[in-house]
Amino acid sequence: MQNWKPVFEVARVFLKIGCLAFGGPIAAFAMMEDELVKKRAWVSQTRFLEIVAIGKLLPGPIATEVAIFLGRDRAGNWGGVFAGVCFILPAFLLVLAASIAYVHFGGVPQNLPFFQGLQVGALVAIAVSVFSLGAPFWKRPRMWVVAALAGVVVFSHPLWEPLVIIFLGVAGVAFSELKSAGIGGSGGGPRKMPAFFVLGGLTSGAALPLVLPTLGALLWVCFKGGAFLFGSGLAIVPMLEAEVVQRFHWLTHSEFLDGIAIGQLTPGPLLMTVTFVGYKVAGLAGACLATFGIFFPAFVLVLGILPLVSRWLSAGVGARRAAEFSQWTIYAVLGAIFSATLTLGRITLVTPALGWSFALTFVLGFLFSFRRRVLPVWSLLPIAGAVAVVLSWGLGG
Repeated sequence: MQNWKPVFEVARVFLKIGCLAFGGPIAAFAMMEDELVKKRAWVSQTRFLEIVAIGKLLPGPIATEVAIFLGRDRAGNWGGVFAGVCFILPAFLLVLAASIAYVHFGGVPQNLPFFQGLQVGALVAIAVSVFSLGAPFWKRPRMWVVAALAGVVVFSHPLWEPLVIIFLGVAGVAFSELKSAGIGGSGGGPRKMPAFFVLGGLTSGAALPLVLPTLGALLWVCFKGGAFLFGSGLAIVPMLEAEVVQRFHWLTHSEFLDGIAIGQLTPGPLLMTVTFVGYKVAGLAGACLATFGIFFPAFVLVLGILPLVSRWLSAGVGARRAAEFSQWTIYAVLGAIFSATLTLGRITLVTPALGWSFALTFVLGFLFSFRRRVLPVWSLLPIAGAVAVVLSWGLGG
């Protein structure tokens, strides 16, 4: 019989993370690490990094896949379902509200110092998380070499990140002869995937184009993005623009850019831009359908396909090689996260409206958080947002 208490605990934690995870997947990982590794000890740092590494190797929304994976580890498949839904829900509601306002009033605000400050706070959380996640491996020279190599390549070629992680994992299998086996706890062993969750989604998705051609096309465009694109949430932008602007002419180029901005300025997954697109195309039904289409493949991958692969790797030589692969991919992920932090810092801290004050806010926030973890990581975001508002007033912004 299903024990629903851990499922609801998972739902509550990921709803909180979904409300506060400004700054894309790296910021979300920082909050997940703070909430699940440090505060609640639901998962070890090594296991957490393994899950992040696996998420980076999958197509689709990385942060959502990691959330589903962590929820499954804690509370079974229903924990995975609730973790993913609760992580997505706050951003969906915010983007939906912004989309409704956009359609009725037109345009988006030009100066948003509070949201810019949230991004600085998210950057501080990311930087602190990089040091925290890497702490268990500082004394391993191999980690420095692998992480540095991954960081350099990913910094110069961000879209290569999945390939870099795979390559370094294979290199670990080739050059290491580790004796330990397995890739960590499975959180209770194999579980059956709620069949109706998959079958119902696939059946409705297959029938929809026959009944409502526009909604069917919208679902297919978003499903392709969630199922086949690697990289960050921004990796979907070229494909989405080609479909919704150039092919179907659902949005103008200007409207599409406004949708990207709205998706960037809300917490949670960056892919929430599709909610804006869906609302512009077909109102509330379009927003719900587009969101379902982009995220549904993540649930199928993590809850349906990955357990089968894990069981295949759980015996004999497969387990030993999986352990070797996992260790090196952890090092590669650390380097990739550090690289992403540098990239985000270059973008976030250079803001014409506030100039040097954003950089100063970041440095002070990082030193305070790194030396004395008095406040939880999530509190850095609203504090930084409030500071940004004050600074914008003081500088006449």
